[in-house]
Amino acid sequence: MKRINNYIKYLIVQIKIHIKLHLVYPYNPQYKSIKSIMPNKIKLGKGVKTDTGVNFSNHLEKIGDHVYIGQNTYIGYCKSIGNFSSISFDVKLGIDSHPFHFVSTSAYFYSTKRGFVENALYKEENRGLTEVGCDVMIGTQAMILSGVKLGHGCIVAAGSLVNKNVPPYAIVRGSPAKVVAYRFDEETIAKLLKSEWWNFTETQYQKYKSIMCEIEKFVEEIEKDHVI
Repeated sequence: MKRINNYIKYLIVQIKIHIKLHLVYPYNPQYKSIKSIMPNKIKLGKGVKTDTGVNFSNHLEKIGDHVYIGQNTYIGYCKSIGNFSSISFDVKLGIDSHPFHFVSTSAYFYSTKRGFVENALYKEENRGLTEVGCDVMIGTQAMILSGVKLGHGCIVAAGSLVNKNVPPYAIVRGSPAKVVAYRFDEETIAKLLKSEWWNFTETQYQKYKSIMCEIEKFVEEIEKDHVI
């Protein structure tokens, strides 16, 4: 009987998911490009797109404007994702950790969820929550540990394991990931960070859209317009 009840509960959940994804989301302007179930508490920016199978935890508070999240990505101990960030498929963002200084690393001995201990002896979120800046690009199968801050404009190469903060506009790769280059020179990076172009108005984007692929012209124009 218990197995039957559990199966019925499973079917009910699946029906609710189907209704949301196929009957509710497509007709809601804010969710029409969302193909994965998203917790209601997330503050969602405009133009957000997700592929199928994205797993969101309840820790995520905000997804910025025009963010893309690829298929089967896991978002765990993560607080926010900034405007214009692109996350590829099979990414693990905000991975929790186990205590290595206990007798055992098994959650059986420290987590109340496992039903053995009465009080939580270790909290996975102790490392803090991951924060993804604006215009960040994360390659496929990259893994970012909880508590890591990804600076604006940085790039995480495919397959990398990131266990510490990444500076703005840095390119990191490897396991553990290390800075291998920067996208631009220091002066240009400073100007881009000062401009905070990812918070421009739609009118400004329209004005600069023809030169968004030409960094020198873009910086020159925003200087002329006294943006920086």
